[in-house]
Amino acid sequence: MEKYFKFDGVATRSEYWGVMIIATLLAFVFGLFGGFALGFGGSAGSTLGAIFGGLVLLATIVASAWVSIATCVRRCRDAGINVWWTLGAFVPYIGWIVAIVIGCLKTDVQSA
Repeated sequence: MEKYFKFDGVATRSEYWGVMIIATLLAFVFGLFGGFALGFGGSAGSTLGAIFGGLVLLATIVASAWVSIATCVRRCRDAGINVWWTLGAFVPYIGWIVAIVIGCLKTDVQSA
């Protein structure tokens, strides 16, 4: 599990897609949970629930973003392209296209 937080090495296509799908699903589920908990903010008990939900939401966003970026950098290295292409995934409206292209590129035999 610790390799998913590191930026060195390479990531295969299947590893890349597995991480991206799991990170997206976890962010979605915990986002719903955090949003649900944040929606209840009236009494003391629900305020604590809202704080807890907000912290869970924040931790999930940070962890899934870190793992996704690290895996994308390793995938770029495996495909033989510049790791700065990872920044393309953050461009609004076209970032998902960049992420799909990075995930579909074949492994560069020279870099592996």
